[in-house]
Amino acid sequence: MHPHFHILLYFLLISKTLNKQIEIKCPQHCSCDIFKNLKRATCSHRTLANIESNFPEQTEILDLSHNQINQLPNDVFVKEKLTSLKLLNISYNQVNKIEIYSFRGLTNLKTLDLSYNGIQYILESWFLSMVSLEELYLKHNSFSIMDSGAVFNSKSLKKLDLSDCGISFISAETLSKLENLELLDLSRNYLIQLKLDTIKSLSNLNTLNLNNTQLRCDGHFQELSSFCTTKGIRFIHPCGTSKILPNEKFQRMVNTAPPVEEKNSWIYDDEQDVKNDNKTEIIETCNNTRVDKSLLQEIVDLSPVLSITIPFIYGIAVGVLIAYILHVCTDKNKENLNESTYLSFDDGDTHLQRRNRLHRISARFSRSFSTEDRQNLPLREWNISESTPVLFRKNQVRL
Repeated sequence: MHPHFHILLYFLLISKTLNKQIEIKCPQHCSCDIFKNLKRATCSHRTLANIESNFPEQTEILDLSHNQINQLPNDVFVKEKLTSLKLLNISYNQVNKIEIYSFRGLTNLKTLDLSYNGIQYILESWFLSMVSLEELYLKHNSFSIMDSGAVFNSKSLKKLDLSDCGISFISAETLSKLENLELLDLSRNYLIQLKLDTIKSLSNLNTLNLNNTQLRCDGHFQELSSFCTTKGIRFIHPCGTSKILPNEKFQRMVNTAPPVEEKNSWIYDDEQDVKNDNKTEIIETCNNTRVDKSLLQEIVDLSPVLSITIPFIYGIAVGVLIAYILHVCTDKNKENLNESTYLSFDDGDTHLQRRNRLHRISARFSRSFSTEDRQNLPLREWNISESTPVLFRKNQVRL
């Protein structure tokens, strides 16, 4: 076997033993899996009353839908070390109280779903920490009149869902600070009129949904429709035939891809998650299910080239070993054949000597046979004939 192959295996084994393995467990009432390369913890339908449930701090998708959560205290996500969240679903709960700094620490959050709760107000301070928020779903809450100023203060927000919230009026300042908003859903509300100034500041808006509202098809509607046509905004309204928007992206992701119970674990290696030791290997499991990396996986992670080179070198080493074994066996067979040949030659010589000895003995015996014995031979034959049956002797006398 090639010596470099031994060195490489020794290096990999040493590096594997030096690396630390960290096991992180999910709560018993949750299940963990990998969804779209994100670490997801699903804790829906568990009758949870709060968020304090010792979730893994590496959680990126947290689904708390269909529980009994009724409030979000200040700094709750910081205390629970859930600052890595990117998608948070608290829909279908009983949330009616959200503190000023409830969302502090969620700087990486991109999607927040608070649909089907009892929220009655929006605070501008909620958006101070959520600097990366792109999608906000507030469907089926109770806002009624929204005239508290520019409460939606977010430069990153692109999609806002305020459908089915019982809204009857929206002031012009409410949405004025959503400069990057692309989709606004106000369908299934009690809006009778929507002033042009309400959406005029939304320079990046491309979809406006006012379907299933009480919107009057009067001059204000014509002005709004003309503005949308000029700006290339897709305007969905009850005054004509229009298509309903598809379901929310986050809701589709949660509903169509439920967590897989058989693979209730996270396996990943992210240098950003390792703060104290850059060489630490992170292996996270849930519900006491431990998954270790094999040596082959270690080699593939170390270098894709090695995953091809090592089997090639190993094949060469095995071939050399087999050739050596065959060579040794062939030499032994040759030696055995030579020994058997020598033995056969010796046996032949011994047989020849025995034959010569027999010939000499027979020659001596023939020379010692006298002439007198040859003359007495007929008499012996006659004596022998006398021992023949009587009938044969009578015949001999007659003759």
